[in-house]
Order: sequence, then structure tokens, then C-alpha cells
Amino acid sequence: MTIRAAFVRGAAALGAATLIAVGPVSAAIADGTPSPSAAPGKVTFGIGPASAKDVDTRPDFTLLQGRGGTTTDHVALVNLSTIPLPVDVYVVDAVTGADGSVSLKARADKSTDVARWVKLQTPNGKSTVVVPARSKVIIAFTVTVPKDAPVGDHLAGIVASITAGGAAAAGSQDVKLEQRVGVRLNLRVAGAVTPSLAIENLKANYAGTLNPFGKGSVVVSYTVHNTGNVKLGGRQQVAVAGIIGGATTASELRDIPLLMPGASVDVTTVVPDVAPLIYLSTDVVVTAAAPGTDANPDVAPASASVHLWAVPWTLLALIILIVLASLIIASRRRRTPPRSGGRHRDGTPAWQPPSGPVLVPSDSGPSA
Repeated sequence: MTIRAAFVRGAAALGAATLIAVGPVSAAIADGTPSPSAAPGKVTFGIGPASAKDVDTRPDFTLLQGRGGTTTDHVALVNLSTIPLPVDVYVVDAVTGADGSVSLKARADKSTDVARWVKLQTPNGKSTVVVPARSKVIIAFTVTVPKDAPVGDHLAGIVASITAGGAAAAGSQDVKLEQRVGVRLNLRVAGAVTPSLAIENLKANYAGTLNPFGKGSVVVSYTVHNTGNVKLGGRQQVAVAGIIGGATTASELRDIPLLMPGASVDVTTVVPDVAPLIYLSTDVVVTAAAPGTDANPDVAPASASVHLWAVPWTLLALIILIVLASLIIASRRRRTPPRSGGRHRDGTPAWQPPSGPVLVPSDSGPSA
């Protein structure tokens, strides 16, 4: 293979690594942490899966091994810079954030899962590997699964990093900055798989409007928890309905990201245009989805429901005002005496015009 072809493949490996880069691009490193100092100037490096001889086209590592077994694979460190580059290489566990995003632990954080089962076979037996300019170094590694390892999916990352010293202000400590890229290591410990999702901490609150005839919205929040032993995503549905029907659903709901076993993600969504029908029901359904082209698991969707009050306070206030106004008007009408007829306060009849013939006095003067 020509040098040019080798570096085209090296660039592809770097692209794969940066696409799944985890952790911040720059992170402060505590004093005393052994790490190489990057050579001055702009440097470009990467990491990716490889065979024993060259970088390959896999985007990450996907391994299957039973309890007590050992598997071997290779990772490539690629230096696309014009100077030799000392690169630190190590393995750390992955963690899932509250938003479902996956990142790798800092090097100083203790790993308790698959990262402890990986052994890198670096050329010099140390964590620092000097990669020649415009070249690559292939490193073999083994994964030995403990006999009591939990069955199912585990996730770690193989990280390549460089550090550079930064000048600090007078009287303060110098700061070392770490730039790192990582490639995922997906390991499934063989055994019975139990895919399962659960909806927890479901809450719903109605937000009304000042318009007495308008509709409000329902703010729904909940947690989707992967309670099984394999990584799963999900498709979610949220609906709000009154006791007489008329369900309203949330739109533009994103799919639940892939969650590792035990991981969870918090979800908050708003269901608009909900009529205040006094007593509402909120229903959430999440259908499990497998990663990539894997077949979706044959498990029942996770579901949860919660009830809430949606009282149209503005409309009720308007009705009360109308009723009070009607009562006041009616009361005033009862207190006002009639213009004619009726009786005096002592019960005697009011004056009435005489009935029968009326005598009119005649003119007794001399006639003309």
C-alpha cells in the first residue's frame, strides 16, 4: 500500500473518531496526571478500529463474548501532522446524561465496568505512544469478561489524547489542556437478554388562559428508564383527554435516544389546545426500538397515566359575576314601588278611580 493510500484511510479513521468524539474538546487536567505534552503548532490525530496491519472501515467496536471468555482486537492511532506526536491512549467507561447523551468519563474518574476488562498492549508497555509524522501505530488489546459479569450490553471508549501546557497569570498555577477523541467499544456479554423500558415520575400540569372561552395547554414531564440489560431507544406518544373524550396529542416528539442498561432520560413536552374539561387524563406510551437495523424487541410498550384538574377559573368567575349581577338587579326591582295600583304600606288600597256613572254638575246660569 502506498503512503498516500495509507493516509487516506487514516483520515477516514480520524473522521470516524471525531464523529463519535466524547467529552469536551479541551478539558483541564489536574497536576500530576501523567500525560504527554503536544509538540508546538497545529496537530491532527485520530483513532479508529483496525486489523493487525491497517485501519479498517468499522465505525466502532462491536464485540460479543461470554462470561470468562477473552476476545482480541486492534485499534489504530493515526497522526496526520508533519511532526511526531506523543499520544496518550487509555480506556474509560461511558456514562449517560439526563438528556440521553452519551459521553466518556474523565481519565481521573474511576471506571467500574467494561473499561476494567480491557488491556492495551502498547509497543512500550506504557500509556504514552509516540506516533511518527504522517504515520500510524496499531495497538492490540484484549477484553477479558469476568465470570460474574452482568449479561447484556456494556459500553466504554478507547481514547487518544494529547495535552498542552498553557501559560497562566502571574501567581497562579499553570493549566494543562487535554484534547481527546475516542472510539466506542460496545460489548455484549452473552446470555439471556431482557429488553425493557419503564416510565417513571410522570407529572402533568394544566396552564390555563385568561380568555374565558379559550383553551390552555398541559405541561407533561416524565423519565424513561432502561430497566433491561440491552441498549434500547423508543418512540413516544403523549395524549391528554377529558372524561367525555376528545383526546389531544403532543406533536413533534423526538424518539428516545439509545439508552444503555440502567440509564434514563428526562422528557418534558407541552400538549397545546387542551380545553379545560375539569378533570383530565394524561397517557404516555413508549414503544421500545432497537439500534440501527436490529429487529425491534417483542416486548409490550411501556405506559403510564396520571390525572389532573383543569378548572376554567376565568369562565367560572365570569358566570359568578353574571349571576351576582342578575341577583342584584332582581333585588332592586323588588324594592322599587309600582307606579300605579297596589297597596300602601299599611295594607290599605291605593287610590283607584271611581267606578260606575259619574255625576257632572250642570251650569245653572241663565241661558243665552
